[in-house]
Amino acid sequence: MDAVAASCAVPLVWPPVTVGSRRFIDGGMRSAANADLAFGFDRIVIVAPLARGGGPIPGPRSQADALRAQGARVVLVTPDADSVAAIGSNVLDPSRRAPSAHAGREQARSEATEISAVWS
Repeated sequence: MDAVAASCAVPLVWPPVTVGSRRFIDGGMRSAANADLAFGFDRIVIVAPLARGGGPIPGPRSQADALRAQGARVVLVTPDADSVAAIGSNVLDPSRRAPSAHAGREQARSEATEISAVWS
């Protein structure tokens, strides 16, 4: 429950969540995908529901490129056109959950081969 609350904590919108003696906010405030945390691993699959960064927040594509430059095999999965349509303009709209899940499952079928290749 704390992790979900922290993932929704956006400064100036929703307050940080305290767990133990530490305060947490949504990781998206640091990076769109936080893929740079996988630096040093050989095989990386990045699942980035938001395909872009913004302002000082780096996007997942630039992070994937940096990981590839250090020699990692990387697959970046961002929403395809059907998933973008299913998600709609408000990623927090609860009425879009089921259509988004269905679109994501369909996209997973099309991405499975490429993702599997990273692990072989």
